[in-house]
Amino acid sequence: RREARAGTGWTGAEIANAAVQKAVAHLTATEAVFRERDLHMQAARFSAGRCDWKEIEVALADAEAKGELIREPGPTGAAERLTTRGMVEAERKMADALEHGRGDHQAVMTPKEFTRALERFERDRGFKLSDEQRQAAGLILTGRDTFQGVQGLAGTGKTTLLAFVREAAEAQGWNVVGHSNGAKQAATMERESGIASETTASHLAFCEQDQGPAAIMDERILRIMDESSQSGQ
Repeated sequence: RREARAGTGWTGAEIANAAVQKAVAHLTATEAVFRERDLHMQAARFSAGRCDWKEIEVALADAEAKGELIREPGPTGAAERLTTRGMVEAERKMADALEHGRGDHQAVMTPKEFTRALERFERDRGFKLSDEQRQAAGLILTGRDTFQGVQGLAGTGKTTLLAFVREAAEAQGWNVVGHSNGAKQAATMERESGIASETTASHLAFCEQDQGPAAIMDERILRIMDESSQSGQ
């Protein structure tokens, strides 16, 4: 039996569905993926007590059944995360644009310029980068692929590496922009490396709504995506 909740004219199921939609919009404004628990909590907040927990669970299951919500594996040892169909499609378009740019990208600098920039950075800082840091920086700054994958940076001085990449690229006239999976991570990247950063979700939404894939391919912008595997890249 369908009963409208007092003062709304809506049934509990309708309120729950609207609350889940608002919660998804709220979470994806800053995160590409999010925990189911967080979605439940935000939906409960948006419902303002006008539907019960079970109705929110049903609304969430319905959104997942329709393909509006998609489950993705979480980080090692963590629970599954949720994302949206729109976000997955936007990420796919970004990946396609990047793939088409392999071998067709202007390197930030030549190997000789890289060596000079590295020597200057190490002299100014008073210490040398590790072999792993140098190799990663070389891939980023001298590679000709639009997308350069760098692995194994955890615990190896990523902040110092990114600070060098920023200084070297900016000296060559490039604008360096950072992207991360969450707002807190983006803020940390910006604070520690000096790279102006935003969430991947915000950038994808911008490209999807306003600029399209062309915004990704600006030749004079070097984009650093932190922990891209957690964003489905």
